[in-house]
Amino acid sequence: MRHFILFLLALYLFPFHLLSQEKPAEKADSLRFQRLDEADFASGMISNPLEFLIGKVPGVEVFPSAEPGGEPELRLRLGSPMSLFSQPLIVLDGLPLANEDFPGQMDEYDDYLQAIRQPLAFLNPADIASVTVLKDAEATARYGHRGSNGVILIESKAAQGSKEFRVRYQGGAGISQASRLTPVLSPGQFRELIQYRYGPDDNAINKLGLGYTDWQQEIFQTGSWNNHHVSLEGGLYTAGGKLLPYRVSAGYTDERGMLKTARFQRLSTDVKLAPSFLQDQLQLKLGLRTSWDQSRLASPGAMYYALRFDPTQPVYDPEPDHPWGGYTTYERIGSSRQINTQAPKNPLALLEQVNDRLHGNRTISQAALHFSPDKLPFLRLNFRAFYDEYTGEQLDTIPKDAGVLGLGVIYTEETRHKNQNLFLESWVDVEKKWGNMSLKLTEGAFYQKQSHKINYFSFGGFSSNRRSTDSHGYLKNKALWTQASLAWKDVLTLSGRRSFEYPFFPSNRAGGISSLGFSWKLLGSPAAPSAFLKLRAGYSLTNSHHRPDSARINLWAEKHEKWDVGLDYAFFQQKLWGSLSYFHHDMSNLLNWRTFFGGPGTPSFYNFGGDMKKTGVELQLVATLIQQKSRNFSLGINLTVYQNEVTRVADSVLFADAGFPEGIPTGPFLPSATGGVYVQTHSVGHPAQSFYLSEQVYDALGLPIEGVYEPPQANSSQYSYVRKNKWPTNRIGFFGNLAIKNWELSFISSARLNYLIYNQELTQQSNSLYHNSGFLLNTHAEHESVNFLTPQYQSDHFLQNASFFRLDNLRLAYRLPNGMGQNRSVSFAFISQNLFTLTNFQGRNPDIPRGIDESLYPVPRNWVVEVIITPHQ
Repeated sequence: MRHFILFLLALYLFPFHLLSQEKPAEKADSLRFQRLDEADFASGMISNPLEFLIGKVPGVEVFPSAEPGGEPELRLRLGSPMSLFSQPLIVLDGLPLANEDFPGQMDEYDDYLQAIRQPLAFLNPADIASVTVLKDAEATARYGHRGSNGVILIESKAAQGSKEFRVRYQGGAGISQASRLTPVLSPGQFRELIQYRYGPDDNAINKLGLGYTDWQQEIFQTGSWNNHHVSLEGGLYTAGGKLLPYRVSAGYTDERGMLKTARFQRLSTDVKLAPSFLQDQLQLKLGLRTSWDQSRLASPGAMYYALRFDPTQPVYDPEPDHPWGGYTTYERIGSSRQINTQAPKNPLALLEQVNDRLHGNRTISQAALHFSPDKLPFLRLNFRAFYDEYTGEQLDTIPKDAGVLGLGVIYTEETRHKNQNLFLESWVDVEKKWGNMSLKLTEGAFYQKQSHKINYFSFGGFSSNRRSTDSHGYLKNKALWTQASLAWKDVLTLSGRRSFEYPFFPSNRAGGISSLGFSWKLLGSPAAPSAFLKLRAGYSLTNSHHRPDSARINLWAEKHEKWDVGLDYAFFQQKLWGSLSYFHHDMSNLLNWRTFFGGPGTPSFYNFGGDMKKTGVELQLVATLIQQKSRNFSLGINLTVYQNEVTRVADSVLFADAGFPEGIPTGPFLPSATGGVYVQTHSVGHPAQSFYLSEQVYDALGLPIEGVYEPPQANSSQYSYVRKNKWPTNRIGFFGNLAIKNWELSFISSARLNYLIYNQELTQQSNSLYHNSGFLLNTHAEHESVNFLTPQYQSDHFLQNASFFRLDNLRLAYRLPNGMGQNRSVSFAFISQNLFTLTNFQGRNPDIPRGIDESLYPVPRNWVVEVIITPHQ
């Protein structure tokens, strides 16, 4: 009784563990953790460990970037669509990486932050041992407010302590090609249209050139990729005869993008040591990870201009005295060598004349200590520390003869970054057993400080020749926590966590997090683990602030309340296993901000709050259909169904004059003749980021009538607005593996159903083909189906069904029967990524995160050859 009272007191008085050290249980007995091991990883042209999750885990959406070294976008259970903080937290070997911006990085310095690459650009995927997804309430609550949108745990390969010296090599090479380009008029079609539209005596006819240029073909190329990774591991005997486990690895990645001049190179190393002392009572883990990367950044604006630039113009100007580096460049009519700033830029010149380079170095040092005294077997002391430092420099140089600026002087931008992340954590585990009952209590604390420094310098330009700007800031976070679990045999478990964190300095704001968990094994026991059925439920409440820069915005506490229930199951000797989950998530006082221009060049910042809720069902089913000595066949499927609804928005008076009589506009700002429009909104009673558009009126032939929209009543001058959900109603992942003797065939595919995308590329292609300042504009191949003289961004005609099925990964592998003797295994693999996509969507990519086809990068189709040489275990 005394122990039970102490347990309750500890649970009430001490905050729960925010960064639990519990290692996820085996896949068959704890499916809610959704752990993928190395055998589950996809292979191919993969430079980011997050891409291992594509199609494999329900509730997880990964949107890879086609830019070399670019940042993939990740979403767990939709994230928080109304909040700045919608990305899951990424934790590498226990180190929480930043999933939110530093103060100031969202304001006037926003243009200078390209040098900060994505959080995992420094990692070589070959160093990763497992990726674990935490989604349910109890699991994510341990990470505080940063875990509100889920957590991705990444574990790198550790020193194992084998007495044998082992060498492992993994390498691959491949090419990538654009799978789908935007259809625009060919040079011949464009000439015919101009001649038909304007007649033989019009000025537009005189602007036609003699070239035959496919501008998309000019800027795209066949990309290449190669990756090599070597690891050495084993154990060294010290002077005292003790085995010192070690692992040393090095990797090199070189990727040339589909967009010309784009390139990413990375050299990474990882050193791990795992000595032990006091007859293994004291275990020490040391690590040092380094990474050097460099990039040539290609301007994505080239892809936009390639759709609009006159296809009858040659790439290079035939006049020998042309001053703009030889590239065809539009000049002002009647001017003396001044570029026309209203005309599109030469796409190839934008790539080849702008030299934008980025260099980055990153170092992560870590130490972990675990002490389990033999005389106190119920006690375990733990401590670990990380120091993470990143320095980056971006240098952007444009020559004086570049027509993309037309300055007549050399223009240079230089940005330097330095980010530091210090993380310290200690905790104590106490475990006690009484017969079939066991109690585990954990107490601990952590401290984290993240800081950044930015220096921006420019030389040349419009208003001044020199400009220098500095920015710096930091975040501090510290917490006390406790967690406790009470278990009866292997059947019933009750757990509780509570924390109190102090995330901001110098103000003493604090937040509390609480969670409760329950699991009951309805079927199965340790004596008969071949089948089980487990019921689980969890609840968490997170209430904490987000930002310390109170001088700019008024802060309030975001509140996340989550609960979920589910079933984990395995039957038929675990040949059939999976999970079924239902969750409900209420979010209050969500924090966001925008830039609102009250006047030219005068930005002002405001914040708004809102509430929303989301619910969902997730199903996972994996079946081993054939399991024999020389044959194995398994299939898996996961299905997710989500709904979300905005329940409150802040005062939106600011937006009433901008065509938003209710709700808050969101999404990209599309330029128009009246200044600009938003096409998405947060409105009460509707899903977040719903499309907010005018209902188009069509003629007798089914063509949209420009500027004519359906009024709600015959005597009303106000247009009716339609709100349509941007989120797919169903998300499906399907994967399988067939192994016959030394051959193996595997695939991963994904699908989205009942899915709408706003085709922004089509809206920008209007029938206004001639500009009165002296140039022609190409248009979309489907322009006749629109027939608008000026873009009509607010028309719901541009909402298109984007449901699709995609074969994401197809891999055929062969293992040599004898390898390289008795101690080596050699396998070869041929991999194809994004082999095909079945969809009626007319844009480049139906699988985009924001619902608007604004990403001009086409989907890459990759072909890769891989070689793996591993030692026998």
